[in-house]
Amino acid sequence: MDSALKILGENIKRKREQNGLSQEELANAADFDRTYISLIERGKRNLSLLNLCRFAKALGMKPYELIENIEI
Repeated sequence: MDSALKILGENIKRKREQNGLSQEELANAADFDRTYISLIERGKRNLSLLNLCRFAKALGMKPYELIENIEI
C-alpha cells in the first residue's frame, strides 16, 4: 500500500508543478496546511476521499485522475 501513497503523491506533485503552483499556493487553494501537502507528495500520509476531492478541485481535475496509475 505504501507504493500507492507514493504514486498518489507523485501524481499530485506533477499536476501541481504543471499548474505552476507552489506547495503553499496549492495549500491555500485546497484549504490545507503546507506541511500536509509535503507529507502527501512524499507518500507519508493516507488521505481521505474528501481530501482527495479537495486536491482534485484545487488542481482543476477529476478525483479519479489522481489515482490513474495506482495498481493494487
